[in-house]
Amino acid sequence: MEIDNQHIESLCRAVEYSAGHKISTSNDFIRLSGQIEGRLGETLGVSTLKRIWGYVGDGEQPRTTTLNLLARFCGYADFQAFVAEVCGVKEYATSHRIIVTAVNTGNLEKGALLVLEWNPDRRVLIEHLSSGNFQIRSSQNSKLRVGDTFHCDRMLPGQPCYIDHLIHEGAESPYYVMGLQGGLTKIEQVQKI
Repeated sequence: MEIDNQHIESLCRAVEYSAGHKISTSNDFIRLSGQIEGRLGETLGVSTLKRIWGYVGDGEQPRTTTLNLLARFCGYADFQAFVAEVCGVKEYATSHRIIVTAVNTGNLEKGALLVLEWNPDRRVLIEHLSSGNFQIRSSQNSKLRVGDTFHCDRMLPGQPCYIDHLIHEGAESPYYVMGLQGGLTKIEQVQKI
């Protein structure tokens, strides 16, 4: 596949949306690298990210494996699937998007309650505090406890839920994964209790 710079720019915007912040400073690239590792369990170097965003330039085209990783960060099967769906290039429509629905936490009202379930028999009720920050209201068969807080930008059915800034029993953990094997089996908004 020939890589078009406009497709890369579109992917960069999608990554910023998925990450929940604009990428424009050295610290932004460091944060994004950590988010990618936390969400996908794979490492993408800060210098590579800077080259893709044009923050530093060497004129080298990014590798397809790098673009595939960034597309997966956004919920697509690979870069081809991203180009086919977002950029409307039909010749690449042989791949399919992994995620058909997602909960974007930026769209949730303060006080919204969500039930999350994953195997084996794990269930939490979480309350949206603000800007993608949540508090555990109830927990069954999970290491998460009532009162724990965390941040999450997006929750995807059938995919692991990667959270950051978890405050668990008074200590902060940078990353935590719900549903690593098999992903979230249920994401449901419920009425206030």
